[in-house]
Formats: sequence, structure tokens, C-alpha cells
Amino acid sequence: MPGWYPDPAGAPGRFRYWDGSSWSSETTDNPASARPMGFVSQGTSPQDGRSGGKGPLIALLAGLLVLALLVWAMFFRGGDEFKAVPEDTNSASPTGPVWNETSPATPSTGVSEPAPTGGAMVECPSGGGVTTPMQGNEVRGGGLVIPALEGWDDAANQFFSLPWTQGMQGQTRVIHRAGGTSWFSVQAVGALPVSEGFDEPRNSARMMMSCFATSGYYSGYSGRKDLVTEAVIIDGKKGWHLRSEVYVQMEQLPQVAGDVIDVVVVATGSPESLGVFVSSATIGDAPVQDAVDGSREAMRLG
Repeated sequence: MPGWYPDPAGAPGRFRYWDGSSWSSETTDNPASARPMGFVSQGTSPQDGRSGGKGPLIALLAGLLVLALLVWAMFFRGGDEFKAVPEDTNSASPTGPVWNETSPATPSTGVSEPAPTGGAMVECPSGGGVTTPMQGNEVRGGGLVIPALEGWDDAANQFFSLPWTQGMQGQTRVIHRAGGTSWFSVQAVGALPVSEGFDEPRNSARMMMSCFATSGYYSGYSGRKDLVTEAVIIDGKKGWHLRSEVYVQMEQLPQVAGDVIDVVVVATGSPESLGVFVSSATIGDAPVQDAVDGSREAMRLG
């Protein structure tokens, strides 16, 4: 999805434009700004009409692109950020200007099987994604509040970003490292904009899960299985809870089977957005699972 995203070169507070196939050479501190003027696709060949005298510039831009991708890989689930991942068959693709789920979920456990391998990346809304620093001993975002976990890092300092969310705060904890690859757990709260089709909790929870699992966040994604889908009440407000296992196969971290992801979407009363909680814990990591479950159960409006 074309748009401004956190700079893959790792510059704090800077954003770089992605046109669907390559990164811009320009950066900005304002992700709401327009597409950069004179945008140059860094993968364009010299035969597109530009003079041969710009060959050194093209080579320089290509080198910067390679460096940016290497830095990007250090912070995102195994490093294959732009590798096509299997399409998530639990959720329909977007139709028209907003998302539409073709088959409603039935509250139960074990409602679907892992998605088959082979497919396309799921495109998700974009334009947000800025994670704000925490203040105090609570994590706040989208009208929701959860307790901060001791010993976890502020997600704003760890380049954690979900482009389809707004006003997110969160925490991360590194679980495994191998060379330049890091595998981490997360807990976060934020807002899902109604203008992007997140208009009610049940379908929005499914949309959020699909984006989180299959938009490229997980390198080596191989499938998903929904475990719990249920209605919830948070401080008198209606919401929906979806728990899924997301499976991966990574050569760098063969001991990692995947994550247990929890998504809770709440109609907080805001006409512009829904509140969302998301957490991930490595499959089989009971201490981290207990910690993020405790945060979810303590969630309140605020």
C-alpha cells in the first residue's frame, strides 16, 4: 500500500515514502504530507528516459535502498519484510472503499484451520502507525488503558508500528535473537479509525487480526488458527475478543513456532474510532502469556 512509513533506515521520528515497489530517497517528520515531489523509484532502469549521466546517482540510490532494507530487517520478525506471505483465508480481501467480511464468525473455539501456504500479502489501511511514548506506569491509547509490564521496553523506542492504527502506545520484550534477527512479544492499545472501515467491534477484530498476521509483519508466515472468538464488555462498553495462533517457519529461528495473538476491539463511544488492544506471546511461553493475559483482563476505559 503506497504511503509514508517509519524510515527503514532507522532514523527516529522520520518517515520514508513507499510507492508499492520501492522507497523514496526523501524522508519527512510528517507522515500526513503528500507524496514527495519528483519521486524517483529506486528500482527504475536507465532506459526510462533519464539521461545516462545519472548512472552514478542511480547506483548511489540503489546502495541506499539495500542498506535501508538491511536495517529494516533487524527490527521486523526475521527480515523478509517484502516477501509475499500466504494469504489469510480466515478473512476476505477489502472490497470497495472499506473492508467487508464475507462470512460472519460464530463464537466458538477452534473455528478455523491454519491457512495454506502460497498466496498474496493482505493489503491493510495505512496512514497512521505513529507509536507515542508512554508516560507513567500505564499504557494508554484509543480510549483504553492497560497496566505497564515491569522490565518491558517502551514500543516507541523499538520501532514498533502498525500503519493501520492511530495514537498507539505499547511495550515490547525481546524473546530470541539470532544475528541481526529479533523475535519479540508485544502489548499495545490504540485506535482503529472508522473512516478506514473499522466501524464495529466484531468485524474490526477480524480485520485487525488479518492485518497483524499477514500484512508482512511476520516473516515466514505459514498459517493461522483461530482459537477464541467471543463478545466482551469493558466498563459497560461492547467489544469483541479474538485469539489466534499465527505460525511461522524461519531458518534463523527454527525454535520459534509462532505467536498467540489476542485482539480486543471496543466501541468506546468515540464517533471517529474504536479502541483496540493487541498482544503477542510466543507459542509455549507461559510466563509472557500470563503477563499479557493479565493486562488484557485489567483493561479499562480511560
